Amino acid sequence: MRGWLAAADVLSEVEDLVAQPSVDDKGVGAFGFSIGAQASLRAAARSDRIRAVLADGPVASVFADEPSPVTGEEWLNYPAMWVFYQLLALSTGVASPPALVDVLADIAPRPLLLLSTGTGHEALQLRKLFAAAAEPKSLFEIPETGHGGGLRARPAEYAERLVTFFEANLDPAALALPDRPRQASSASPSASLPDAPASR
Repeated sequence: MRGWLAAADVLSEVEDLVAQPSVDDKGVGAFGFSIGAQASLRAAARSDRIRAVLADGPVASVFADEPSPVTGEEWLNYPAMWVFYQLLALSTGVASPPALVDVLADIAPRPLLLLSTGTGHEALQLRKLFAAAAEPKSLFEIPETGHGGGLRARPAEYAERLVTFFEANLDPAALALPDRPRQASSASPSASLPDAPASR
């Protein structure tokens, strides 16, 4: 079901986590990959218990989140994609959730980091999500690899971006870290995207 119900699972886990005596709810962040990234974004949009969210390659779950077609092949597949999402709702009996592009802004003013791989469909989709999100936000692109390959392609940089993001944006006391100047995100509010990569 493309993760339609997974956000509720994330929220349930977060509530269980913050109920633990040893957990400070100012230090709860979410990190997800693929469907897990999509679920983390939806959960963060619904609950400010999640103080920062990093989403690696969140997949689309509704037609509105798909990027506009570029190539001839993509234009041919575009109507079929719409049909797929309609049939998904009919076959499962589950109502489709709101589009990510319609709820991402609800995460603000909490920080958001989107991670994109490749130069085709995922890159275009993540740029669409990035445009829909509100500041503070940043986009980390790794064009030389495919879905899920970011850590393998750039292990040191990937790990550094992940750790630095959460260290900078979660409460230092909750993380048992030395106090340091807060950073809204790794991108300045005026940062703009580079030219869109060519679709393949």
